[in-house]
Amino acid sequence: MRKCFYFLFSVTVFLFTSLQAQEKTDSAGRFSRFIKKSSYGISVRSFFMSTINEGKPKDDHAQAVGVAPFYKTPLFGGRRSTDGFRFTVKGHVIINAFSSALDEPDPVTGQINRYETGLFDVTDISNKYELFRLGELNLSYQRKQFKFVAGRQVLQTPFINIQDGRMFPTSEEAAWIEQKLGGKKCDVKLQGGWITRFGPRSTMKFYNPGTSIGLYPSGVSDSGAKSGYPGNVQSNGVGVAGVILKKGICATEAWNTYIENVSNTALFLNTCTWKIGKDSTRNRSMAIGAQLIRQDASGKGGNPDSTLRYQEVKSKNWVYGFRAAYNGKDWNVTANYTRIEKLSRFLFPREWGRDPFYTFLPRERCEGLGDVHAFTVTFEKKWGTVLKSGTGLGYYDLPDVKNFRLNKYAMPSYYQGNVFLQFTPGKKWKGFDLFLLVMAKKGVGETYGSSRYTYNRVDMLHINLVINYTLSNSK
Repeated sequence: MRKCFYFLFSVTVFLFTSLQAQEKTDSAGRFSRFIKKSSYGISVRSFFMSTINEGKPKDDHAQAVGVAPFYKTPLFGGRRSTDGFRFTVKGHVIINAFSSALDEPDPVTGQINRYETGLFDVTDISNKYELFRLGELNLSYQRKQFKFVAGRQVLQTPFINIQDGRMFPTSEEAAWIEQKLGGKKCDVKLQGGWITRFGPRSTMKFYNPGTSIGLYPSGVSDSGAKSGYPGNVQSNGVGVAGVILKKGICATEAWNTYIENVSNTALFLNTCTWKIGKDSTRNRSMAIGAQLIRQDASGKGGNPDSTLRYQEVKSKNWVYGFRAAYNGKDWNVTANYTRIEKLSRFLFPREWGRDPFYTFLPRERCEGLGDVHAFTVTFEKKWGTVLKSGTGLGYYDLPDVKNFRLNKYAMPSYYQGNVFLQFTPGKKWKGFDLFLLVMAKKGVGETYGSSRYTYNRVDMLHINLVINYTLSNSK
């Protein structure tokens, strides 16, 4: 661990020195020109998080500080300046500057903290300082509209994505292909690949797909017993394929995510946007979107033993959602609805990304549930070029907390309200941004007088203050 820290420290010193000495570098040498064309720098993140629970359950807080040096070579080995290979590397070092006793269970419910632990390593909550991960290490090749990436990378798909609400994003070890097909009437983007290992956010290692499922809290089985799948899911990899088609006023996406021996999840999404009025300076438009998701268990659901599997054999479910949006020149408002049918739970590893439902509001999810009706309204406003604010209000009608078959995490129905403020000054402060999020949740479902159904779930206030600064040689 110390060697990794010293390595990142040395890289950081080198990057700062290079940034200062870049103009003095001998431009005659080939290596010098290569370095000058490279992209390198360092990102710093400060993340304060606090959760205040109603009643006797304990409150928690934490302050994390992280440093992430990165380096990306220019394209080389190609016939054109826009073709060739590229090498990318990025690492992360995190420290727990201060926090409440996150490794101590709540004295009322006996449960471990749910939010603040995610700033560090959820597999070793007591670890405050030896927090290092090499998040990206890959070689890519691109030619015209084609791109291939092999190695550690950060993917962004509907279900496998960065979920960047902590100190660093989820990463994958994968072989990934992207191909763009341009035309006069439409644009098409094809992408897909095979994932062999995952580095979930809030963990310091990379795991095979099966082992990575269950690193986060695992809830209960359909019978109500503690889930037995952590460490017992058997899967050789994950295949993802997607196509994005843009034609006229509509954009259509189709995705399929196959978890070998566990499940298959298909998504269809269509959004149509059209301008309103003849005054182009007002930039007004309306949009309507619809999404349809189908999920089926595959193989043995992760394990032939029913007490150890992740997903019930032959289980299936449907999810559908709708969105209506109005976009002004510097503001927008959306109204959203999601329905998860009650055939079974909708399951997807939280370790790999957040769900793509229209009704998603930061800091909560609908994964692990069935028979859900969710409604949200969001509003965002830009104040000039440096300030942005917004709010989101949602109501989530969920199954009873004791309906274990359809409520994996015993979450009662609730209202959620989010307010955020983002400050990005630019110019002399290029690379700096500040983000403040305040989230409140009020439970409305039956909790049977037990705090175990409310602690870190509902009847709570949650605050995030995130400061980012990136210094790089990019102009």
